[in-house]
Amino acid sequence: MSVIEEARSGKNYLHGSDKHGRPVIYQRPRRQNTKTYDLQVKQMAYLLERSVTSMDSSKSGYAWINTLSKAQLCLQ
Repeated sequence: MSVIEEARSGKNYLHGSDKHGRPVIYQRPRRQNTKTYDLQVKQMAYLLERSVTSMDSSKSGYAWINTLSKAQLCLQ
């Protein structure tokens, strides 16, 4: 599985900005579909980098929305 396939799951994505102009990262844990965490970490790093590069110089930070509806806790 590649980072592109990880992104296709739709569990983490960057979309738009909040009312203060900060980029918004959405996370939907219910769409968890991978067994290893390496690709998840790489995809999150990519989203964080993209959020930083999408900001204008007067902004700092980002908004992170985590939707926990229908999410399941899995302890390994």
